[in-house]
Amino acid sequence: MAATLSRGGSSGVRAAETMLLQRASETAWPALYVAATRADEPDRLAALLKLHKGKASPVKGDTLLTVAARFGNVSGLGIILTHGYDINEAATKFEGRSETPLYTAALWGQPACIKLLLQKGASAGKAEALQAAKEAHHCDLGGGSAEDYAECVRLLS
Repeated sequence: MAATLSRGGSSGVRAAETMLLQRASETAWPALYVAATRADEPDRLAALLKLHKGKASPVKGDTLLTVAARFGNVSGLGIILTHGYDINEAATKFEGRSETPLYTAALWGQPACIKLLLQKGASAGKAEALQAAKEAHHCDLGGGSAEDYAECVRLLS
């Protein structure tokens, strides 16, 4: 497979992801999670979800929706939601703490994601998301700007 990847470039990577998904093994999940972070390749995410034909299990305390929300992938959120994923599903984090996609978007300063999630009916964890947006701009998470966090607070208020 390494030879295929080095010769095939990005098409080789896509072929490898497709092969992994077709095997339906646990090793297939990372391909979906990487695709959820990439706003520049919505067709790739849609194709991987279609091949998977089911729900992806949480990986390392994340769901596909929380990953897309963290990386500000609005188109990815929309694609994942059209495949039937629960907009309010919480990912279990450290020490049993959980984060909904709405909370994750607020924590990372992603107002466009918050706007879409609210339009699509996200409600779980809204109060916690508002609190996270109010406090997160004081932390250096590498997320949004002060203006992004202010917009998150406005949208969640």
